[in-house]
Amino acid sequence: MSPELITEQAYNNKPPFQARTQILLAKKIKEGKILDIPKEYSQDMRQLIKSMLNVTQSKRPSTIDFLKNEKVRTYIYEINLEEKEIKLKHYESELKQYEKRLKNKEKELLLKEKELNEREKHIKEMEEKSKQQEEKTHSFNGNNGNKYASPNCGNYSLQNIL
Repeated sequence: MSPELITEQAYNNKPPFQARTQILLAKKIKEGKILDIPKEYSQDMRQLIKSMLNVTQSKRPSTIDFLKNEKVRTYIYEINLEEKEIKLKHYESELKQYEKRLKNKEKELLLKEKELNEREKHIKEMEEKSKQQEEKTHSFNGNNGNKYASPNCGNYSLQNIL
């Protein structure tokens, strides 16, 4: 793993081992001679990078050792935290959209409820008017429950006619 990857920096054109010829480069790699790691990195990070470039395999940290390093663990923790924060913001945004849709739906339902209440009120008024009109018609006819009564002929029943 390159030092740039660990420190979240872009790769540059400089390899950890530099030489004028391939033979000298192979010799430097074999000897483990590397350029000094810039002082902008902490001592712990420089030490970790040097240990990763160690020629002797047994002296290089394993993946588990690398992941146990405090700086690496902190970095991984921060990355995970950032990912969770991004997900949380996404969920929060979705929740706000959902809440907005619910509020719009609630407004629609309240409007429909109001319309239905107005219709129901209108129907009751019409029923009441119809009932009153029917009562007026019955009382005007003076039929007193006789459905064969006629307003022009008086109060006659079938028995009187036959």
